[in-house]
Order: sequence, then C-alpha cells, then structure tokens
Amino acid sequence: VQLFLQSARGTRAGFEPDDTDLAEIARICRLVEGLPLAIELAAAWVHVLSCREITIEIERNLGALSAPTRNIPQRHRSLRAVCDYSWGLLADDERRAFLKFGVFVGKFDREAAQRVTGVSLLTLSALVDKSLLRKTSTDLYDIHELLRQYASRKLAEEPAELEAALDRHAGYYAALAGRHSAPLDRIQKPGGLAAIETALDNILAAWQWSLVRGRYQDLNAMLDGLFRFYQLYGRIWDGADLFERAIIDLKLQSTGLETDQSKELPRLLGSLFIRKGLLLYRLDHLDQAQAQFRQALELCESIDDRLGQVYALTNLGVLALTNQNNEGAGEYFYRALRYAHPLQMANVTMFLVDKLSLLLQTQGDEEHAYALAVYVAEYPQVIWPDPAFITDQAGPDSSYDVRDCAGQRRLELQARLSPEISSAAEKRYKTWELAEMIAAVLRLDPQQPLNTSL
Repeated sequence: VQLFLQSARGTRAGFEPDDTDLAEIARICRLVEGLPLAIELAAAWVHVLSCREITIEIERNLGALSAPTRNIPQRHRSLRAVCDYSWGLLADDERRAFLKFGVFVGKFDREAAQRVTGVSLLTLSALVDKSLLRKTSTDLYDIHELLRQYASRKLAEEPAELEAALDRHAGYYAALAGRHSAPLDRIQKPGGLAAIETALDNILAAWQWSLVRGRYQDLNAMLDGLFRFYQLYGRIWDGADLFERAIIDLKLQSTGLETDQSKELPRLLGSLFIRKGLLLYRLDHLDQAQAQFRQALELCESIDDRLGQVYALTNLGVLALTNQNNEGAGEYFYRALRYAHPLQMANVTMFLVDKLSLLLQTQGDEEHAYALAVYVAEYPQVIWPDPAFITDQAGPDSSYDVRDCAGQRRLELQARLSPEISSAAEKRYKTWELAEMIAAVLRLDPQQPLNTSL
C-alpha cells in the first residue's frame, strides 16, 4: 500500500486517499499478488482513474486472460493484465516509442534514448510519469526487465520495425565505443573508461547484433574500446572469450562473401586475432598468443593488408625478444619497419626503432643501440605506444612516452661507451630526418651480425 501511495503521489501531486480508496488500494495490491512493478504501473493510472476504477480494470483484464492462459501462474497473469491496460492508455506516439525501448539492455542516457527510438523529450517524460521507464539519480534511464520483455514481444510483431530499431541501437553504441577508444592509449586510467563501463550491456548487445548482421564496420568501431576496457579492468578472460566467439562466428561467414566484403572480413578477423593474442599474452599464455599473431599475419598477407602485417610482425618480434630469440625478433622488426615507414606511421615507426635499439643492446652492439636510442629520445613529437602492441610496461596502461624508454637506454649506454663514440653519435643522428634514419636502419641486415656501420 505504501508503494502504491508513493508512486501515485509521484504521478498526481497531493493525492490523499480516503478510507474507501485505501480499501480499493489494498484490493489492487492483492489482485497483482504484491508485485512491485504491477503496483507502480497501477498507481500511475490515478491521474485518469479513481481507485475503484483501477480495481475494475485490473479485474476485467484478469478475466480476459484467464481462459487462454490457464497454465500461466496467477502472478504472471496479474502483471500481464496491468501491462496490457497501461499499454491501452498510451497515445500512439507513446506506444511507438515504448516498443523501441525493448532493444535496450540495462541503463541508457537521454541521447541514446532519443537517437535510437526517435522519442521526443515530451514523450520520454510521459513514459517516466507512467512508470514505464525509470530515471535514476545519475540522469540515466532504465526499463524494468519485465517491461522490456513486454515491449520486445510487441516489437517482434513488426519484424521490419524490430530490425530497424536494432540497427539504430547497434550503430549508436558502435559509435559511442569508437569515440571512447581513440584516446585510450594516451591518457586513460580505468576511470576514463566510465562511459564504456556504463554502456557495456548495450555495447555487448550491439556487438552481438552486429555479428549476426555482418556489420563489420560497427564491430571494428567497438573492437579497441572493448579491448582496452577488458585490459584495464583486469577482465582478461572475458575479453578473450568474447573475441574467440566472434572469431568462430565470423569464420562461418567467410564463405560466399560479396567482392566488397572480401577484404573487410579478413581485416576484422586479423584485428581480432591480434587483440585476443594481446590478452593471452597478459595471461602469460605466450604460445597461444604467438599462434594468434601468426594467424593474423597469415590473413593479412593473403589480402596484402600492410597495416595488419605491421601489427602482427611487431608483436611476433616482441614475443621473440621475450623468448630470447634475437634472430627471429630482428627479422620480424625489420619486416614491420619496411611496411610501417611507407605508411607514414610515425609513432609505430619510432616504436620499432626503439625495439631495434633494445635488440642491438641485447646482442652487444652498443654503438648502434646508442645511436638509435639517441634518435628516438630526441624525436620532437610524443611517441605513444599503440594499444595493439605488446609493451614493456608491467601494467596494461600504455600511457607512457616511448621516448622515455629510449632516454633511459641512452643514459645507460652512454655510461659504457667512450666519450668519442657517444659524442659522434649525438652530433650525427640528432640532425637526421626520419627517412634518413630509417634508410640507415634498413641497411642493417637482420640475417647478418648487427654490427655494420651506419
């Protein structure tokens, strides 16, 4: 009864029932088996019906449901009766809008509500007033799961409308995930992913629908945001499982594609293999991570995707270096560098030069290691590591500048080299253009000892 009164006063300010009304309210609560949602919905009717009329309408709807639904529990019939009557009270525009809220999962904000359903602010407020939507203290909206299912069933009666609503939902949340993934390798701490965390249920629903519909661009848009979310929140297994299931589904779609899609799908699969490999690396499953990177490389080579090859080769190189396979690491890094520089991927190119500096130091070629470290440390732009690369950091947050790593190596090597050698390198390589440095680096044959003079 208290819940009914509280809800009714939210709909009709100053609502004060008399003894007769209170008796009817108690009967209403019994009719709906004390279900809180049904009580809230019934209370929302007080702006158009008396308490006695509300009782009559619930009894009438229960009677209409009783014959064909004998096997349905009374509590469910009570809720269905209340939902049906609430539905009947809606204006046409309110009905059309309410149906589309069946595609949401969990909380959503006003922008999402309006972009996905096309609802006006006036209609949105009306649905809240009628307890069909709820507004939280954080200015988010949600819909009770039973009401969501009711709306979803109604929407399913119009397949074209259902499909269009799901497409709009997927497009909106793909764009949202894309907006919040771009700067993640720059400044974000876990708290910076709050937008993705809040919208996660809806993003995952959009991800699943995009898989079903073959919306590869939307999947690509969501990929890095989800990848970084699972990394930074330590939900590594969840991310690896999500990407594995996507890989399985997309492999089934890979036959009989139209020409326009023939490269789009392998590119997406390659990106999924790389992100899954990075998550497996975080779990210290190095062999499995290597297998993912190799599959990515094979796919990208088959469609001449140079960008994808850069990512796969670089990660294979870092893994080889981790496993003390210096020869293999050198080959991977040089191959990646040959593709990265022509693509004008300055950050990636400098990341690779830094890795080659580390490799040269590991092999004892401190002079050349120092030369490359000088160049990277003096590079005039901030060099953020790409989130699709394995980094040297202990944690998953790649918000450091690659120049810092090179600078530390530079100081370490400078202390061991003669002043003449270090001074000559400083004067020579600090003045080089990037193209000159890359040309010099590429003259170092990874199949030969790396001690050729630059």
